[in-house]
Amino acid sequence: MNSDFKELLSLLEKLRVRYLVVGGYAVMYYTEPRYTKDLNIVVGVSELDIEGLSSALAEFGYPLIESQVEQWREPDRMIILGVPPSRIVLLNQLAGVDFEAAWERRQTVNVGGQSVSFVSSDDLILAKRAAGRPQDHLDLPKLEQAAKRQR
Repeated sequence: MNSDFKELLSLLEKLRVRYLVVGGYAVMYYTEPRYTKDLNIVVGVSELDIEGLSSALAEFGYPLIESQVEQWREPDRMIILGVPPSRIVLLNQLAGVDFEAAWERRQTVNVGGQSVSFVSSDDLILAKRAAGRPQDHLDLPKLEQAAKRQR
């Protein structure tokens, strides 16, 4: 995980923002290494989460303007920072998964000395099925196999 990713995750933790790492990094956590062009993070939409996200991004060097903060409350929004392979994609919802329930089922992992919240393998599988993109179809068999081994 590159230093920008670690820095943003550290800020989210410090500011107590509820977030979940999803996408390729979550797939790699549960299965095996594979290429990914970005770090995908779904963030809660409570007032505290939105305030914390705004503060974290300002400290990270990407301050949000008021309209972006307001739009974050609307369904299916994203904020994209940087370019591949160091791109960060922030999402305010995860296809096929309720954030509040997913937050309760999260896996908290020590990554390089810092706490990182990952979506559970079951919720990642649900999200991959709901999204249905080509990479999701490639990831699903490996995730399902890993989930069976965990049980």
